[in-house]
Amino acid sequence: MQDSGEFEEEARPSDTVCALVLGGAPIVRAGITYMLKREYSGRAHVFSADWQGRDQALAGCGKRLDLIVLYSDGEATRDACLGLADSVKGAGALIVVPPTGSEARLAVQQDGVVSIPLGAPLPIWRKALHVAAKRRSRLRSPPAIAIEQAAAPLTERQHEVLEMLSMGLSNKTIASRLSLSVGTVKLHVAAVLRGLQARNRLELVLRRAAVQAVGAPRSPGSASAAPSRRAPESAGSYAA
Repeated sequence: MQDSGEFEEEARPSDTVCALVLGGAPIVRAGITYMLKREYSGRAHVFSADWQGRDQALAGCGKRLDLIVLYSDGEATRDACLGLADSVKGAGALIVVPPTGSEARLAVQQDGVVSIPLGAPLPIWRKALHVAAKRRSRLRSPPAIAIEQAAAPLTERQHEVLEMLSMGLSNKTIASRLSLSVGTVKLHVAAVLRGLQARNRLELVLRRAAVQAVGAPRSPGSASAAPSRRAPESAGSYAA
């Protein structure tokens, strides 16, 4: 796998894009790499590899991969590119096809994967990158509908605990506010985590925020009014 620059994850800013260009001749990959770096104003770490080296390249990028660009030619058919794009979870995907001589157009394939000709003008590339970014955001967002359905079995007390967890309150503070023992609060917290299928408090808060963002209805057993909001007790209160 080739990298257009040394990659150091610790030094990577939060808005930097990690991209992988697969397939096509080296000059084709170099052209796409140049375009990506220019569009992201140098904030893109772009890796590239031929089609045969795709497994090693994907393993090298791992979960930090934000965008995959696949060149579809005789070696990698469009169906093969679609299959590979579908297997890369949480990343935007572009399929680039050889120029056809006809009008350059953007086409959205299955599951938000974008297809464009290699010779497409810059505005088409920009629109394709925008669609790919929306796909990445959607794939990385928690499944709000399923979460709300899972939240239905929560009791009224557990909904109160959920509200306070969302405020970043510690078990001790929650126990004090609800006049419960810390041990009882821990049991409620465990039940809420199971009900929302979250692995820890931070994931729980992110999933609940996704439900509220889409305006999902609260389940019948939820509390009618949320407790008064205060600043979180500590920065580490979302730890598992």
